[in-house]
Amino acid sequence: MIIRGYKAFYNDMTNQVGMHFEEGETYIAHLPIKENYKGNGYHFAKNLEDTLCFVDDKDLEIKVAEVTGSGIICQYEYDYYGYYDLYCAEKIKIDKILTREEVLNTILDKFEFSAERFVKYYKLTVEEIGLFKKHYSYSVGVLDAIAYYQENDKSVYERKYMKKRY
Repeated sequence: MIIRGYKAFYNDMTNQVGMHFEEGETYIAHLPIKENYKGNGYHFAKNLEDTLCFVDDKDLEIKVAEVTGSGIICQYEYDYYGYYDLYCAEKIKIDKILTREEVLNTILDKFEFSAERFVKYYKLTVEEIGLFKKHYSYSVGVLDAIAYYQENDKSVYERKYMKKRY
């Protein structure tokens, strides 16, 4: 089986457990593959925004790569946090490290649900925030997510959902 997707790394091309990866290389897991978030194997996601669950600090610089998973592949979903089409593969090839512009363009080509999840975990510059606001100007959900997660306006959801008590 072969599945193409995305994998996120810290800026030095390491994953959460400190393993270093390089573009063009293929890696093989030698342990039984398990079908969950903490299973053995190489984790990746079908959707770019979902792969951000594998890096745990929005304020760190990250890199995203297009990857190909092969061999034994388990699919799972992390429903509680809304991550879908996650995979754990026996083999993974790091096909291409995307530029920041390619990462942003991939998300800008998607619907607002993907953009909301993306801005929650990917640190944008002031200029990029402006680009997302313009592109998704019709979407209250994306604009609220930008205000809350990118601009640190913690009152955005309080204003919206708080009811006046008498």
